[in-house]
Amino acid sequence: MSKAKSSGEPDTAEQVRFILNTGKRIHESLVLNQAKSFRSGLGKDISVNQLHMLRLVRSLGGVGVKELADRLNVSAPSVSAMVDRLVDMGLLTREQSSRDRRQVVIQLSSRAARQIERLETNIQNRLAELAQSIGADNTQKWYQVMREIAAVFDGDERDGNEKQ
Repeated sequence: MSKAKSSGEPDTAEQVRFILNTGKRIHESLVLNQAKSFRSGLGKDISVNQLHMLRLVRSLGGVGVKELADRLNVSAPSVSAMVDRLVDMGLLTREQSSRDRRQVVIQLSSRAARQIERLETNIQNRLAELAQSIGADNTQKWYQVMREIAAVFDGDERDGNEKQ
């Protein structure tokens, strides 16, 4: 890693640590605190991992256990057990695939979909407050940096798919 600049700027290692710690704080403020609100709105005690699964099912639409397991990087039996608990809570539904009767499609229940929508609106509102507090110029810079980071991730994903 590079040394500190003569201007008193932190070196690259210090910058990376700061980015990591600030990212954690943003995640805690935007997601984890909102997750508490989500759980109280449901009247159910669900874990952050279960909430993550619900949000993933929402973004993917109807999805199978194998794809969920791949996306979550856990075993299919672990995903199946978590799906069972969420179905029992009335947050997910299981339906037979219309294309392949051997496949089961996992979807959000309408109740969970409403709560996830509310959660994501709250997260967006909190992020808008944060953007307003740092000002339009800094928000534009943040946006540009995030676009560049997304492009790197997109390139990594493409490169990873080409290697397989």
